[in-house]
Amino acid sequence: MSQYRKTLYFPGGGRKDLYGKTKEELDKKIFEARMQLRAGVKLDENPQFGEYAIMWYEAYKKPNIQQATREYYKNVLNNHILPYIGNLPIRSITAIHIVAVMNELEGKSKELNRKTLQALRNIFDSAVDNGLLIKSPVPITMKPGGIAGAKKESLSRENEAILLDVLKDTRAYLFVFIALNTGMRRGEICGLKWDCVDLKDGIIYIRRNLVFNDTSSQLNDYLKTDCSIRDVPITPALEAELRKMKAESKSMFVIAKADGQAMTRSSFRSMWECVNRRKTDPTKKARYGSVERCIDFEVTPHLLRHTFLTRCFENGLDLKEVQYIAGHKTPELTMRIYLHYQEEERKKATFNKIRQMNLS
Repeated sequence: MSQYRKTLYFPGGGRKDLYGKTKEELDKKIFEARMQLRAGVKLDENPQFGEYAIMWYEAYKKPNIQQATREYYKNVLNNHILPYIGNLPIRSITAIHIVAVMNELEGKSKELNRKTLQALRNIFDSAVDNGLLIKSPVPITMKPGGIAGAKKESLSRENEAILLDVLKDTRAYLFVFIALNTGMRRGEICGLKWDCVDLKDGIIYIRRNLVFNDTSSQLNDYLKTDCSIRDVPITPALEAELRKMKAESKSMFVIAKADGQAMTRSSFRSMWECVNRRKTDPTKKARYGSVERCIDFEVTPHLLRHTFLTRCFENGLDLKEVQYIAGHKTPELTMRIYLHYQEEERKKATFNKIRQMNLS
C-alpha cells in the first residue's frame, strides 16, 4: 500500500520524515508538526516515556523530598506507571493510555490513586515546559478513584494508660511518652537532641529530622516543610520524665542506640518490638515466653501523634493552634482529624440523648 511522505527540515539542522496513508492525513501531520515547531517543540527528540520519567524524578523530585517520599515515588513509577507506558515514545501517549494506567489501580487505595495521577500530571507538565509536548495527555477533569482508607481511631484514654503501663521499664517508653505528649513525628523524636530541650522554659524546639535510609540514618537540619519548624510546650508529666532521662543520658540524642549514636531503621524496629511482643497474638507465645500480652489494639508511631492531636481538640484548642503544633503545612490534614473528632463527639452526644429519652 502506497504512502504519502514529506520531509521537514529543522531551522537548527536535522530533519524528520512524515508519512500518511492519504494526502489529507499527511497534510494534517504537516500542519501539526509546523504548529509544534512554532511552539518550540523539538521534533527530532521523542524519548521513551520511561527515560523521561526517570530523568524527571532525578532532576525535579529526588533532590527536594525525603527518603520515605522517594521510596513512595519509586514504587509508583516502577510498579504502577512504567510497566504500562514506560516503553512508549512520550509523544505517542494519549488520554486513553492514561485512563488505562489509572484503571489498573482499581481496588487499590485512594492515596495510591492520588499519588499516581499526581506523578503523571507532573511528568507530562514538565515535558510541556521542556518543549517535548504542546499539551499534556492527562485529562484535566480526571479525578483519582480508589478505596478510601479506614478512619484512624485515636487511642482511648484507657488504652493509652495500658500502653504506658506495660512499657514503663522498656526502651520504647520514652519514645511513646514523648509522642503522646507532643504529637511529634517519628523522625522528629529520633532526631531530637538535648540542646533543643529547654526544661527551664518548658519548650521543645523542633529543628531536626532523622531519616532512615536502607543501611544508615541521616540527621537533617531541614524538616518536611517550613511549617515543621516549630516550638512545642512540654507538659509537666513529660518534663518529669525528661529530667530523669537527661540525668541518666550519655548521648546528645534524647532517643539513642545503646552506644549513644543516632537510631537506625533496624535499631528503631528493635525498640518497637517492645510494643509488638506485648500485643495479644497467640502465635508468638512460645517466642516471647512470660511477657504479658495485654495490648489488644493497634499501635503505630503515627497513631500516637494522631492521638495527641485529638487530645488537643478535646481540650479546646482551635484549628489554627493544632495546625501549628502538628507542623501541618495546610489546614486540610488538621481538618480531617478535627472532623473525625467532631463526628465521634456528635455520635456520643446523640447516643446519650437517646438513652436519656423516656419512651415508655
